[in-house]
Amino acid sequence: MSIAHELHHDAPHDLVAEVRAIAERAKEASAELAQAPTAAKNRALTAGAAELRRRTEALLAANALDVKAAEAGGMTPAFIDRLSLTPARIEAMAAGLEAIAAFPDPVGATLAEWTRPNGLRIQRVRVPLGVVAVIFESRPNVTADAGALCLKAGNAAILRGGSDSLNSAKAIAAALHAGLSEAGLPEDAIQLVATRDRAAVGALLGLDDLIDVPRLRLMKLDVEGMEHSAISGAADLIARHRPILYVENDRREDSRDLIELIMSMGYRLYWHAPPLFNPDNYTGDDDNIFPGVISVNMVCIHHDEKVTVETLPEIVDPTCHPMDSQKNRG
Repeated sequence: MSIAHELHHDAPHDLVAEVRAIAERAKEASAELAQAPTAAKNRALTAGAAELRRRTEALLAANALDVKAAEAGGMTPAFIDRLSLTPARIEAMAAGLEAIAAFPDPVGATLAEWTRPNGLRIQRVRVPLGVVAVIFESRPNVTADAGALCLKAGNAAILRGGSDSLNSAKAIAAALHAGLSEAGLPEDAIQLVATRDRAAVGALLGLDDLIDVPRLRLMKLDVEGMEHSAISGAADLIARHRPILYVENDRREDSRDLIELIMSMGYRLYWHAPPLFNPDNYTGDDDNIFPGVISVNMVCIHHDEKVTVETLPEIVDPTCHPMDSQKNRG
């Protein structure tokens, strides 16, 4: 089964069934991956890196399709830049896989140990989670990064990237698939939900019985306008764990529905709207190409949590939005 499993469906029911089939295959692969030796996981990563380099031209061609469509759709220059691949960025992805291969294997590491008064020796040992679902925006490199990190930790990964980067993600996933195959590991250890249908996010987040989440304290959602679908799909998961939610809300036309949905789940909401440019960014770049642009997010805390928020404005009126005051200033 190819990692980039293309979904074909005629109705929402078909999509849900196909996403569940992906998760079921991932669950099966996770059992084998959890027992995989370090050498095999590292071999899959280094072979995947070699495939990324070997397939540079194919990756650039696939990415060109995504970039062309994004430009035709009127996406911003900043968005196009995040979406774009170059030979240097492909090399960075390959080097990233090799760096992860060089990390110590976390599986089996002893975190703590102690001896009971009766002489019984107890150890706390790292083990894989099982199946990890990763939903991310249209940054092609995240396909490689997320898949590689899950693999090294012995987890099967289900990846759902932004629809604008689908061609790029499929090409990158194919390189990871080749690396898994060369190492003798199950192909379904890393799978891409290869559809532009946003309903796939809700279908994926509704698979609590197949995606392993033993404890959840924080959920961050930045999924290009799919936040409402993602939260709706994860409603049972959120109700069970009541995590703090950090949710992007930069689409003015969708804001009210998103706020009302989260409020209906028993949450208090607060605006967090920092400038998009951080002068202390990790690259040390002092060129602010986003003057006056803010990143609009919400911190959401369940009413049952005894947490006091003093520095962020609480959201009382779902119809208000920070972009309104920014436009007024302009």
